[in-house]
Amino acid sequence: MIDQLEEALTRALTAAADGTPQPGDDFVSGVRHRQRQRRNRRVAAVAACAVVLTTVGTVTAISPSRPAPPPEPVAMSWWSGVVPDFAAAKAPQEVWPEAVRRLPQNLPDGRQYQVVAVIDEHRYLITTHEYVLTADGIVAQKPDPRPTGPSVFDVKANTVRPLFDPDSKIGADVVWYSADGAALVGDRAVWLIAVNRRSGGSFELWSSGVDGVGGPRRLAVVTGDRTVPHISVVGDAVYWQQTNANGQGSAGVYRQPVSGGAAERIAGSEGYTWFGVSPWVTNAEEAALPGQKPAPSKGTLWNLATGERRPWTVHPDARHLSCDPVLCAGQASDGKPVLQQLDGTEYQVLPYGDLRFAMQPAREGRFGVGSIARSDGRAEFIWDRYTGTAAVFHTGNKPGSRSESLEGMTVFGFENSTVQWSDGRGGSYVLDLAAIH
Repeated sequence: MIDQLEEALTRALTAAADGTPQPGDDFVSGVRHRQRQRRNRRVAAVAACAVVLTTVGTVTAISPSRPAPPPEPVAMSWWSGVVPDFAAAKAPQEVWPEAVRRLPQNLPDGRQYQVVAVIDEHRYLITTHEYVLTADGIVAQKPDPRPTGPSVFDVKANTVRPLFDPDSKIGADVVWYSADGAALVGDRAVWLIAVNRRSGGSFELWSSGVDGVGGPRRLAVVTGDRTVPHISVVGDAVYWQQTNANGQGSAGVYRQPVSGGAAERIAGSEGYTWFGVSPWVTNAEEAALPGQKPAPSKGTLWNLATGERRPWTVHPDARHLSCDPVLCAGQASDGKPVLQQLDGTEYQVLPYGDLRFAMQPAREGRFGVGSIARSDGRAEFIWDRYTGTAAVFHTGNKPGSRSESLEGMTVFGFENSTVQWSDGRGGSYVLDLAAIH
């Protein structure tokens, strides 16, 4: 399945570059390789599922008419030790009605869209990539005929305002580019673009006010190597990991204020990497796969906002483990999924076979998002790991089916903080994890 997705994405990216002067092979191949890795991780987390794009005649909100107040901090920071009964879990709109909103299927001009972040009661930071389902039910991103970066979708006014016009901003010497990654930092949007100029390739960080004030402007040239950096948000700044000159390992984590100024490297961050859970970084290598070198048996998580460090240790019976600030998840020697506390206690083997449980962290690890295998097929879930509460998406998706409307697909926003899905009956929704009390 993953091999098929890689091939589909490779064809898509190749088609996107047709008709332009050929950029440097190393740069473009690096971009494509990293994009495939990132999309494969998303697909691994949701298995054979994807975004909903079904027509909705009106826009309503399940949440209150006024924006919900910021949720009070939950007085926990570790896994409760409880694993919910995913088979019996209800839909998100039943479990967390204050955090779910119903949205239109498409933008006013008919394009698909994905919610990156919720700005306020009516406005959403979105991207407009198009997706298709292959004959085998694999989700693949179509080439953007003219990638533009993020936009602001106002569902009350039924308007879409692009935040970036690359034709007027990135310069006449550009021969190839693509937009990749977007986030919300206060009242500003930030995003990353891969640019191949006649002078060479680079990755650039851009920013614009979501109200149309102060931008767009280029904040920094992030890196000139072939590895697409993962951007993360901490407070009023954007962070990314710089790769060593040989393309292996971390040369440190850099910080760029969205207000401008020079980027700076965080002292002592060499060897630490981002893993999609702002503001935490880890010094562990990616979990090894069968047949590769063993995964590390211990490591440290570091909160760049507070300075807190959390060490973790792998239980002796676990393999291929990865840890976030709340718990560790991985596989046992027989391939079954396992969970544990960071210190190796509360070790639990879950009742799912190999590759039948996949999960990624969100919101500093409080939530887990992923998919499980049930008697009625795979299902995507959101799990509040502090309280043990969970919700399952009933998308009506039929594995292996092909759908021009892409009904039954699920897509996660920046660092999995938003989820957009269909109920399989014409309803399109977005869940904002930040609004869950």
